[in-house]
Amino acid sequence: MKNYVSILMLFCAPFLFAQNFNWDTALSQIYVPTSGFSPQKVLLDKAPMFADLYNFNYPEHNISNADHFQQSLSELYTASSNQYFANPTTLPKFEQVIGTATEIPIGILSTKTSYLNYDDENNNNGNLRLVNGVFSAINNINPKFIEKDLLVVSTLFPAFTSGTNNFTFKIDTNQFYQYGNTIQKLEANFGDGVWHLLVNNYVVQPAVSVNLNITSVEKKTINYRAVLQNGSTINTPLPFCFPRKL
Repeated sequence: MKNYVSILMLFCAPFLFAQNFNWDTALSQIYVPTSGFSPQKVLLDKAPMFADLYNFNYPEHNISNADHFQQSLSELYTASSNQYFANPTTLPKFEQVIGTATEIPIGILSTKTSYLNYDDENNNNGNLRLVNGVFSAINNINPKFIEKDLLVVSTLFPAFTSGTNNFTFKIDTNQFYQYGNTIQKLEANFGDGVWHLLVNNYVVQPAVSVNLNITSVEKKTINYRAVLQNGSTINTPLPFCFPRKL
């Protein structure tokens, strides 16, 4: 029983940490609020990270889908103290909808984020200490926050029924969120062997039509590659289920 409780507390600790903190007080000695957007305004420590956004875009943690997209949106909304992104409770349950059409909407979350350079077990592994609910810096050499470019791309529905092999993919501009390092170029390979432009020179491109030979319920991988404003690149795959043709 002791081991079970320890594991349970370890799992719940980030959630309790995020929910019980007075974050304005906690950050008062290490962050001075500024006007406009900054990565510190999307602080991942503020939200329970079930979508694993700390590790997302690394090779072993880089796959999204409709359910993951909505969870990510919820966590980023909380991480930004409800200042950025949409309130996810007002959005449709994307993962529960299967449309009887061939147009497949794509959602995008592209933002700079940050998390505290803090290790509660050994402060020397980071650069922060926490005393009486207030963080303070250990030195002025190492960063107090670790910044991260985050890109989550996903179809907003899990599948579409279709009487043909023709599918149209289109960015849903209502579900396209960009803060900080914006997308200069975004391409997608939908399984037809061609890289299609979704964003070019920061501009959303028209819908892309592709022909895919679907004879049964199949799970294919859509691969995305992005070039951000600062020149950095991010690649992210997406498993997607295509149903049998009607």
